[in-house]
Amino acid sequence: MLCKEIKEKLIDYIDGILDEKDHLAIENHIKHCTSCEEELKELRETISYIKETKKDIKAPHNLMENVKKEVTNAKKLYKKPRIKIGYIALVSILVTLLITTAFANENIRTILETWQGKSLKESQSIEELISKGYGEQVNLISEDKNIKVKVESVVADDINMVLLLEVENLNGDGKYVPILSKETIDYEGNFKFSSLIGGDSIRGSYLLYTPDENKTRTVVSLSPLASNEGEIELTIKALEPIHPEYKGILPGYHYYSKEIPENAIEGYWNFKIPVKVTEAHVFNLNEQMDLDGNKIIFEQLEISPTITTLTYRFNRRQNSEYALERLFNIKIEANGKNYESKSYGGDSSYWSNMGAVEGIVSFDSMYFEMPDKIKITVDGYDAIISKTSTMDVDVEKSFPQSFEYLDSNIRVNNVQGDKNLIRISMDNLGERYFEILNFRIFINGQEYKKSSVATKFLFPENENSVYESSYDILLSNLSKKFEESYPKEGYSVSRSYEKSSTYYENYNINDNATEKLELKDKLDDEIKSIKIIFNSYEETRYVEGSLSLKLKKYKQK
Repeated sequence: MLCKEIKEKLIDYIDGILDEKDHLAIENHIKHCTSCEEELKELRETISYIKETKKDIKAPHNLMENVKKEVTNAKKLYKKPRIKIGYIALVSILVTLLITTAFANENIRTILETWQGKSLKESQSIEELISKGYGEQVNLISEDKNIKVKVESVVADDINMVLLLEVENLNGDGKYVPILSKETIDYEGNFKFSSLIGGDSIRGSYLLYTPDENKTRTVVSLSPLASNEGEIELTIKALEPIHPEYKGILPGYHYYSKEIPENAIEGYWNFKIPVKVTEAHVFNLNEQMDLDGNKIIFEQLEISPTITTLTYRFNRRQNSEYALERLFNIKIEANGKNYESKSYGGDSSYWSNMGAVEGIVSFDSMYFEMPDKIKITVDGYDAIISKTSTMDVDVEKSFPQSFEYLDSNIRVNNVQGDKNLIRISMDNLGERYFEILNFRIFINGQEYKKSSVATKFLFPENENSVYESSYDILLSNLSKKFEESYPKEGYSVSRSYEKSSTYYENYNINDNATEKLELKDKLDDEIKSIKIIFNSYEETRYVEGSLSLKLKKYKQK
């Protein structure tokens, strides 16, 4: 999953109500992507700031949904699976406005109540599974640094393994949560890995509401065992403290830092957990949906005690005019209701290879109300349209310089820097705008090692889409970060790239440079050529596809 796709989903991630596509993909992505981790932290801090400065006033329970609706009204921003980080700035404004206007209504339920309801549902679901014999209350305890961690229960099936963890601070001075990253969690066992999931056993988590000021409870999803029963060993090596002002904390609060935070408590909490696996009901569908002339194959439906998953595939190159990039908002209706996307477990992601795409989406379990028939719907897709054009910037001429790409007037306002750091300012002046404009930049015939594109957005009247209107581009050949005055006010980084160092041998780059990375005011004389190659643009197409199926006709495994 790319950084572009993460941004739109961060509110749902914090609110604990992600759609069926991206919860686990986001959690796995954040473990390895500092940029997206920082964006998530920024949004959380925005909400935290509002909560801290408005302690005596209730925020509406549907705050995040209202934000999303307002963003949708601002040209359907929420519905864009490929939205940029600029979304965060807009969301921050809308959160403030919506909370402010909601204060007059004292009868509105708080966001805390929504979280309480979601937490109750999740914990009751686990208790119900255990009471019906599909899991075990293990109550394994490990204590270190005067903090007690308990594995309360485990539920496992062919798709998913769910642990309920409790962390109690015996010092009585605040809450802690496990830091769920490869650096802070060790796990051993005979796990079964999906080709779409990869080799990471931790597949998601959900932080439950807990009124106790010194306890937290977390639902953690792991990959299932490869055998019917066995044992896993889990070692937690670090815990993250929660802000002391919170009596309850926002859902999804876990941080996935590559390095252990300074305020974390490092220790050793070790568990050997017995696991018994329940078989899932597997329906081999292999049914085709028509989505705007594209064939989408829904291959398999798996229904287990903990989760329901739907596997699909499609060919990206079914149309000569565009590539089908991804689907969004896949839903399942059965038993007279829409099944909610799962907040943890399963794998809401896709995998692409040589033009073929495979994906899995996850929903609440249908295991105890096995449907006779289901309806699958898809709300649209993203398309990539390839159109190549080259812009040669004349380094001898003054700026701005204007060019044309597909009837759009592209203006380069300024270029400054040297072989180590280049900054380019660029606007799209119309007549045509793009949701995402893909381009590559070559300086003296070479691409720089690192590139960041910060974007400003345009919200035209009577349109369903959000467009990129301006770009603040930073190209670097050094590992040292440049943060001074970047990006411009009103811009936010939408995408970042890093190339292999073998591309840059001609520059004699020192990747271990520790000197401050400075940007020159003007373009250095050693820069002889600047070439911007526009290769494609992307757009979201809002079309619906549906498929109704009677499950009794499909063979179960």
